[in-house]
Amino acid sequence: IDTSTLNELLDPAEGVRFHGKDFFEDWPNNSYTAFSYTVLSPLMFFNRWVASFIWGLMNICFLIGTIAITHEMIEKTQPQKKQWSYLIAPFLCTIFIATDIFMGQTNPITLFITMCAAYHAMAKRDILAGQFLGAVIAFKAIPLLFLYYFMLKMRVKLVVSTLISIAICMLFIPMLVFGPQKTIESFNKWNSMVLIPLVKGTDIQ
Repeated sequence: IDTSTLNELLDPAEGVRFHGKDFFEDWPNNSYTAFSYTVLSPLMFFNRWVASFIWGLMNICFLIGTIAITHEMIEKTQPQKKQWSYLIAPFLCTIFIATDIFMGQTNPITLFITMCAAYHAMAKRDILAGQFLGAVIAFKAIPLLFLYYFMLKMRVKLVVSTLISIAICMLFIPMLVFGPQKTIESFNKWNSMVLIPLVKGTDIQ
């Protein structure tokens, strides 16, 4: 199991938590939020190979969960589909899935939480959908595009729930691990170096 990608998350989490370092000054190519590091921070107490193995097993669970949710969504919207057809997409993506698990990528957890949001949005459970969408946006900024979609659709409860979830995940939860000062500093730097360039379509600093 390759630990290099996981180290990109665990090294900053450990450095900021125990050695007074800064997410963006000491790791200038960083584009993750403090919430991302908080989610993975329990793994920093393990040997890196063990941590990578645990994370790999978790990623497999996330991918199984994603397939199950997709199966449920297709079954509700396209019941005429054959059972075996649900496995076509995972089969075609096998090489990418294997690479994500081997490299310790965060794509499986991002995809899983995004699909949870989509599933509840489809079921008109807007508050719950917003909580999941806010969590995944706080973890990785790209799903922010879905918020724009729901704003256009005037799903007000979903949008408000998403914004509340983002605030909780990006500010309050990381404070439990990194403290208020480091969390707020990290949020401000991430905002100016990652979020604003992403929204403007310019290069992330």
